[in-house]
Amino acid sequence: MPDVYRAVVLLVLVGCYSPSYSNCSIACTTSCPNSLTCDSQLHVCRASGTTCGGGDAGRDATGDMDAHHDGAKDAPVDAPGGCAFVQEVSGALNGPNLVIDLSQGGGVLPIAQGDLVILTLAARGPGNVSTVNDFNGHQFTRAIQSQVTSSGTNTTSAIYYTLAAPVAMSMINVAWTADVTQIVVGGEWHCGAPVSGLARTGMTSGQGTGATTDTGDLMPAARALVVASLAGASNISSLQTPGFTLLDEISQSGGTQGAMSNIAAQGVVEGGTDIDVTFNTNTGVPFAGTAAAFTVQ
Repeated sequence: MPDVYRAVVLLVLVGCYSPSYSNCSIACTTSCPNSLTCDSQLHVCRASGTTCGGGDAGRDATGDMDAHHDGAKDAPVDAPGGCAFVQEVSGALNGPNLVIDLSQGGGVLPIAQGDLVILTLAARGPGNVSTVNDFNGHQFTRAIQSQVTSSGTNTTSAIYYTLAAPVAMSMINVAWTADVTQIVVGGEWHCGAPVSGLARTGMTSGQGTGATTDTGDLMPAARALVVASLAGASNISSLQTPGFTLLDEISQSGGTQGAMSNIAAQGVVEGGTDIDVTFNTNTGVPFAGTAAAFTVQ
């Protein structure tokens, strides 16, 4: 089983790094952004003096809130044309063919038709991505890929997406051309208006020195949802960019290809904002990073 370090997140709408958040739409454990308060019973962020839905709303079969923010499909969109985070889509495997099953419950829901899905892929091994699909004829599109080779082994970071799921998706298949240690960290967003497309991409790669690295300067012309990730051999690195929140950070150990980690973050920036998502790298560890901005006016 992979060692998983999870951070509960929801979409942050940033206007020159002045975030706005929807009441009762962000899952939490103890703290919340801005002046919101974490409801200790419902585990969602609420504004002072307000209440959120009671009962078992947002809880899984055990009565606990899970990291995927159950029921978020009904959460209000943060702004006209904006996108609300629905759930995390993730998995890890020592092997060439990872299947993410969204039909088994436990707080994970099938992806709704029309929703935006963005997947960050990280892998260590000799292979390259063969296909990312939904087992129903729909292929995800590659936005960007970065790769570094060290001692004959590739460390790969890539972002794949579908702007609007053509049908409800209960399965996602991520296949590589050879055996790899792989991790997928992604998300599903429900948008108030169609996402018009991929606006900008960025990438990085190298050998970790303990310093910070960014995934490339991005300056979208219009408001954009930005997703970035850093893949590294072994240890997880930390997110450094103010205004961005974690999608997740996952490490996978064992396997013939060695340990692997993937950390992914998200945020929304206004048009004309110069943004480079920055991560801290680990000394002596090869890394590859990618970023993609999607117009969400």
